[in-house]
Amino acid sequence: MRKLLLILLIGFIFSAPKLYYETPLENMDFETARVFLKEFLMEVNMRVLGEEEASKKFAIFYACNLTYGEKILSKFPYFGTLAPCRVYLYEKNGKVFVGFINIDTLLKFFGEFMDKEAVETFKKAQRDLLKVVEELKKF
Repeated sequence: MRKLLLILLIGFIFSAPKLYYETPLENMDFETARVFLKEFLMEVNMRVLGEEEASKKFAIFYACNLTYGEKILSKFPYFGTLAPCRVYLYEKNGKVFVGFINIDTLLKFFGEFMDKEAVETFKKAQRDLLKVVEELKKF
């Protein structure tokens, strides 16, 4: 029985969905990444509603596509705890990283409480955020 539980636990650990998406940005310093992150978010119709600077080299951006937000929050106001999207940027050991919560993972846990349109709206937001990251990585 213990062996079976151990096998199941190891399987879960290695197959568990990742809660966040994060990637390094090559050849870009923190301040340049900060400027371009805001610009690329606007290009996918995500407004930066606020920015929190946790330290000189760590910032959180509150980004929202108002159309998506209206679709989701009008039907599911309790998802206001997840909105706006938080995109973080930090520098560690001279390397800059960008990340955000993995929306696909959220959908695995909360998707059953949403209708098809809401799920698709969340998926669009994930695609938009990935597009922003890909633009940053091109630099």
